[in-house]
Amino acid sequence: MKMQVGDKINRLTLIKNIDSDKWGHRMGLFQCECGRQKEMLINSVESNKAKSCNCLRNEKFKKRVTTHGLTESIEYGIWCNIKRRCYNKNEKEYHNYGGRGIEVCETWRNSFENFLKDMGLRPAPKLTIERKNNNGNYCKENCEWNTYKVQANNRTNNIFLTLGGITKTLSQWSEITGISYPTLYNRLKHNLTAEQILTIKPASKNRWKNLAS
Repeated sequence: MKMQVGDKINRLTLIKNIDSDKWGHRMGLFQCECGRQKEMLINSVESNKAKSCNCLRNEKFKKRVTTHGLTESIEYGIWCNIKRRCYNKNEKEYHNYGGRGIEVCETWRNSFENFLKDMGLRPAPKLTIERKNNNGNYCKENCEWNTYKVQANNRTNNIFLTLGGITKTLSQWSEITGISYPTLYNRLKHNLTAEQILTIKPASKNRWKNLAS
């Protein structure tokens, strides 16, 4: 029997049918017992592959790590790395973190359980904890799960260029302009202006070298 609006299976109640995904699978908006709403495959709920919005998995994980130890989880490793960068002077990245006065809030520093409660499980592979304000501390208000790529663009040792009132890293400008990072960096070393660095086509190699001479 196909699930209808108002039907409940496990922790999920179907509250609205929405457009099918690109493969034609039925999609629905579900209300979870925890209060969260989430778009999901209706078939996944009908077949018991999905029993909650993910809160059930989080609860089981928290119970497991509390009961059986913490050292095997990815999240625990990330928490340990955060503390090392802030407090271990022998850590190679210390100068960018603890060396600049970045700290871990008291709530997290001595409690992985508090860190996990605030941040939850890593939502997807290859995500890590990023500080929204690069000069701020590690705490619930200033942290989010994000990609290494986004995190890399927030590093203090990045090269920034401003053109037309827009400031981005050299890597970001490379993606926008289609000009390779080494080419942009080489132009920068030759003291070209931001406009010249970002607008001269790669085929015009001799032209920008003449500008630099």
